[in-house]
Amino acid sequence: MNQALRAHLPSPDLHLGIPGFRFADLHDAARLADLTREFDDFLRAADVALFARYCAHRGGSARLRGPEESELLLDLGAHLSHFVARLFGVERESGKLREAAGRDAPIFRVKREFVQRRVFKKGAKDRPGAADFAELDARVRPLLDAAARRDPRVSTAQDDGELRVALLIETLLDAVRAQPASQEFFAWRDLCGALQRGLADAGLPAKEYESGDAALPDKLLDLFDRWLYALSLQPHRPDWTLLRLPQPLDFQRLVPLRRPRTDRPRSDRPRSDRPREDRPRADRPRSDRPREDRPRYAVWKAALSGDKTLTLWPADRAFFERVHRGFHAIAAAEPDRVRIIDATRELATVSEDIWCVVAPLFGK
Repeated sequence: MNQALRAHLPSPDLHLGIPGFRFADLHDAARLADLTREFDDFLRAADVALFARYCAHRGGSARLRGPEESELLLDLGAHLSHFVARLFGVERESGKLREAAGRDAPIFRVKREFVQRRVFKKGAKDRPGAADFAELDARVRPLLDAAARRDPRVSTAQDDGELRVALLIETLLDAVRAQPASQEFFAWRDLCGALQRGLADAGLPAKEYESGDAALPDKLLDLFDRWLYALSLQPHRPDWTLLRLPQPLDFQRLVPLRRPRTDRPRSDRPRSDRPREDRPRADRPRSDRPREDRPRYAVWKAALSGDKTLTLWPADRAFFERVHRGFHAIAAAEPDRVRIIDATRELATVSEDIWCVVAPLFGK
C-alpha cells in the first residue's frame, strides 16, 4: 500500500486533550483508572463541595438513594460534559451547542406547555380561521414590537422573530402563577412597563398596562393562542419550530410501499398495498405460505442437531443471475455511488482495490 493511502489511516498514537493520554489509553483498564483520577482533580478544582458529596457517595460513607442520588448525578453530568469536551478537544464546538440549547429552551418550553396543550389542543372550540389572521396580527404585532424595543428580556432576541414570541409568551405563562415579589412577578412588571412605553412611543393606547392587572396575562395568552393558530393556517407561514408538531403515527404505513425511484430495477416478486387478508395467496408474506411453496432463498441457518455446523440452503442459479444483473444495473445507473470490484482475484489485491476506492472519502 503506498504512503499516500497510509496517510488517511488514523494514528494509533493520537494524543488527547488531557496531557499524557493517547487514544489507545481508552482501551487500557489501568490508564482508565488514571483518567478517573484526572477527572477527580478536575471536579475538585471546579466545585469542592460537589466533589466531597461525590466522594462520600462513591466511598459509601454517605451513600445516596432515590431523588438525592439523581440530583447528584445531574450535578456531576455538567462537569463531566466539560471534561469530555476537553479530553477530545471539542470545547469550542461543545460551547456552541450549549449556546444553541440555551437559545432554544424558551421555544421548546412554550411549544410544550402552550402550543401543544392549548393552541393545537384536540377538540378545542372557537378556533379562528385563516381569514382572521389579519385582524389578530394587527393586535399582536404592536405588542411584539413594543416588547422588542423596551423589555430587557424580549429585546435579547434581536431579529429572531420566533424567539421574541417565545420569550414574551414564556413571561406570560410565568406571570399567571407568579407569587408576589418573585422573579417571575418582577419579570411580568417589567414586561407591562415595556408594553406601556413601547405602545406610547408608537402613539397607540397603553392605559391597560399601567396597573398590571392580574387578569391581563390570561387575556394576552388568549390573544396569542388565537394568533398562533391563525398563523399556522397561512400559506406562507414562517418555518418556526413552534409550529412544527409531531405527526401521528400510522402503524399500518410505517414503511413506504411505493418505490421512490421507478428507474431502478426491482425483483420479479409482485408487491401489494392491499390489506393482508385481501391479498392473493401468491402475494402474501412468506410466513403465510406452505413450506413447499416458499421461494428458495440463500440463507444461513445453524443446525439444531448433530455437530451444529452452519449449513447453506441453496438457491437456483437463476436467482443469483437476477441478483447479479440487478446490482450491475444499479452500478451502471449510479457510477458515482456504486463501484464494481472483481473479488475473484487474490485477497490482498481485492483489499488494495477496495482501499483505493474508500481512502479518498476520508479526506472529504
